[in-house]
Amino acid sequence: MTRFWRFFCKTLALAVVTLLSLSCFGATQVRAFEMSVDMNALIYQTQKASRAMDDVLLAWWVPQELWLMFLSRTPGVDKAKRQEYLAVMDPYMVFLVVDGQIQGDGTALFRNREELIKTLGLEDKEGNTYQTLEEAKISQEAKDFLSKVFPFFARNLGPLGANLHYAIFSSRDKSGKPIANAFQDSTFVLHMQRRSFRWRTPLGALVPPKRCPETGEELDGSWKYNPWSGVKLD
Repeated sequence: MTRFWRFFCKTLALAVVTLLSLSCFGATQVRAFEMSVDMNALIYQTQKASRAMDDVLLAWWVPQELWLMFLSRTPGVDKAKRQEYLAVMDPYMVFLVVDGQIQGDGTALFRNREELIKTLGLEDKEGNTYQTLEEAKISQEAKDFLSKVFPFFARNLGPLGANLHYAIFSSRDKSGKPIANAFQDSTFVLHMQRRSFRWRTPLGALVPPKRCPETGEELDGSWKYNPWSGVKLD
């Protein structure tokens, strides 16, 4: 394992701990769903990273539920303001991305935002593909919101944060339906130049756990079967 890769893993872990310290000191409810959310699980279920030794690739999907949790722990942002921000971001799917490659001398070469955005593509469950939105198609309100919150995420990634960029897609497919819903059974893929990352929903952190009828144990609510016994979950 290269020194830079060890640094990348450690930095990412520290960023998650920092976000958790701000977000999970209380039961946070998502939308009208009456349950507390494991922020730790939600962060890990929305993040993807390449494990290849020559890659420094991170793709972090930021669904509305994650925006809500962040806003819920932000001083001075009341319920009305949270709903206003969520409405502003509803037309968009946002990803936080890092794209770097380890060089022969052990250092990493990163793509800048302009280069990186051109390499990205979003694929919905039907196989339709979408490009990142042009700046002119993103509302000024959304740009203002991201200008306020994005630096927080970047700062908490330390030196790696200088190479963190946001990518914005439409949140609707070609028929006008949401491409992703954190509570419903679906899938989507973010294509980067050297890797593709797939998300499956619902996210286990946001839905009630399921009970195995054979063993009685509670398992991830997004699972359909007990992975150890193959029994269908209730």
